[in-house]
Amino acid sequence: MFSKIVIKLGNKAFYLIGGIVVVVFAIIMVVMFVNTEAKTPATCEQVSKELINLGYEYNDCTDHYKGQSANLDGAIMSDNGKVNFYFFELDNDKSALNLFRNCQAQINEKRLYGVQEWEEHYNNYTMYATQSDGGYYTIIRVGNTVIDAQCDAEYTSELGEILTAIGYQDA
Repeated sequence: MFSKIVIKLGNKAFYLIGGIVVVVFAIIMVVMFVNTEAKTPATCEQVSKELINLGYEYNDCTDHYKGQSANLDGAIMSDNGKVNFYFFELDNDKSALNLFRNCQAQINEKRLYGVQEWEEHYNNYTMYATQSDGGYYTIIRVGNTVIDAQCDAEYTSELGEILTAIGYQDA
């Protein structure tokens, strides 16, 4: 069938096929960008409230990390023995991106064989996750905030509940 179209249309068939491919690619790109809305950065106060609502205890560790970054506005952490969760609120997006990259570099230094990796980037959202030897690590940046979390692979659903509650992961 394809050969009949090529014979009938000649070189025009290749232009037609090329045009169809370009249109389909454009449609895919439009759908991808339309369906990836910017996420709203949470604050330390919002995250601490959601942690309490989910039954987690948290600690304000701003003073501990303030010496490492003058751009830090707030930091909280929660560790219930299953999920180790850090939330950092910085004064600008660039500082958050630098912290995200630093955390990612630290994870990559500790890599083992058999690592699975995932990455997502759109609008003001960046996510990097790895899973290796039963451990799950994720770093998420939304605007001027960064989450650094780790848990055993069997507790990723608990981590997912936290991320969903603060609006950093879809349900």
